[in-house]
Parts: sequence; C-alpha cells; structure tokens
Amino acid sequence: MVWWSAIMIGLAGSFHCVGMCGPLALAVPTAGGNHPRTAGLLYQLGRITTYSVIGLVLGGLGFSVSAAGWQQGLSIALGVVMLAAVLTPALVPTPKLGDYYATLNKLKLAMRQQLKRRNLLA
Repeated sequence: MVWWSAIMIGLAGSFHCVGMCGPLALAVPTAGGNHPRTAGLLYQLGRITTYSVIGLVLGGLGFSVSAAGWQQGLSIALGVVMLAAVLTPALVPTPKLGDYYATLNKLKLAMRQQLKRRNLLA
C-alpha cells in the first residue's frame, strides 16, 4: 500500500516538474550544441544537490522544533496569526518591499548576464 501511494504521489508530482522544471531544463545553454550531455549532467547534479541541501536544512529545522517540544504550540500560534491576518487585515502591517525588490532585481540581472554567456557554467 505504501509503494502504491508513493508511485501515485510521484506521478502527480511529475506534472509539477513538467510545468516548473521543464522550461528551466530547456533554457540550459549547451555551448552551441558542443556539450549537450555535459550541460544536462551539470543541470541535474545542480538540481539534485540544491533540493538535497534545502531538504536537509528544513528537515533539521523541523526536527529541532519537534525535539524541543515547541511544535504543537508553534502550530497553534501560527494558525491564530493566519486567522487574524485573514479576518482583520487592517491590523496586520503591510511589509515594505522596496529593498526586497531592489535585491531581487540585482539577482535577476546577474542571472540574465550569466545565461547570456552560453557556456557550461550558465
């Protein structure tokens, strides 16, 4: 039963991968077509490494919250905050996002310049 559930979740998740990761995989430059396998291998290694590190960090955070005995109280407190934000939006301060957008634009510019290089590190 567990294997069947895992297979079905994997199949359902593949639609997410096609929609979100497909365009990224198609955008991988292949240095003029000289090294398509190397570019694909680098893309897959980067993707797997990134997801593994993110999973390790978030799993560690979740474990530390659970091990400290804060999980139930934290879940209830955050649920109350979310309900309050929905029911009384005027009481929740609107964040100032100017610095965030400036940093995001710098990051996007750097990524755009890197992708224009059309080499294996892009």
